[in-house]
Amino acid sequence: MALSEAALERRMKHLGASEAPAVVLPDGEYYYGIGDLYRRKVGDIPPNGSNGEALDAGSRFESAVLEWAKDELGVGGGASNQFRVGKDGILSATMDYLTGDNTPVEIKTTGLFSKPPNWDQWGEGGTDMVPPNVLVQVHQQMYVCGADRAIVAAWVGHRGFQHYQVSWNKSLGEMIVAAGLRFWNDHVVPRVPPATPPSTDVMMRIKRLDTGEAPIPLDDDLVERYMSAREARLAYEKAEQSEKRALLHAMGEATHGVGGGRLIRIQRIKAVRKPSPGGPYEYAKLLVKKATGQNGGAQ
Repeated sequence: MALSEAALERRMKHLGASEAPAVVLPDGEYYYGIGDLYRRKVGDIPPNGSNGEALDAGSRFESAVLEWAKDELGVGGGASNQFRVGKDGILSATMDYLTGDNTPVEIKTTGLFSKPPNWDQWGEGGTDMVPPNVLVQVHQQMYVCGADRAIVAAWVGHRGFQHYQVSWNKSLGEMIVAAGLRFWNDHVVPRVPPATPPSTDVMMRIKRLDTGEAPIPLDDDLVERYMSAREARLAYEKAEQSEKRALLHAMGEATHGVGGGRLIRIQRIKAVRKPSPGGPYEYAKLLVKKATGQNGGAQ
């Protein structure tokens, strides 16, 4: 669900709890890294209020998870979408729900369309076993609220409704706070980029100065390495398309084939979520799985 203009404006003034994992966790373990976050905070790329289809569906489903939490856990009497700023004036959090006794309730949905990649990081309901990014997020929520516990109510694919109880961990909480303040004061305020570079996507979107009349010098080896990698990728892509064409030709009009210990399947997919102006359309997808059984059925 798209963020409101007020929420987007707040993001530029504070470091939110949902952004804290990008600062605390190792690069590559969150949806984006500290380099991406820095570029957003200093305004080098426009804020993005769109979550994409999967996250949008999750946001819409969160209200159902919250209602479940109210019924099953008795956490009523509070208010939704509560924004708080810590005593430092920098770290902030927007709680999905804040109970009457000041306990943050974080709502999560994962695996609505398929089994989530972090499925094994969600422990048994009633425990504090949540993915690292969620653990970091709720600790910052507890910090800004002065709470000693947080509740995570979730819909986890292949498990259904689950709830988790996370208690304040002093050493972890202090580390998260220190890392967030260090990021803000050492990088955002003085506009000093962190050592970890942004993702390629973010680097392509940042605001740039026109240096067409005076190109900046680049390391020759760096340029040559990029060109070699690009040429290798294009060659592999060309080879893959050639072999794919031969494979499809060998299958003729069949939808399934087996060979090399693999089941090859051509699946017709009808796009029904966002139909084109002319109505729903179909496309084909080539799927490859390990073959097993007498007729080469997929595992």
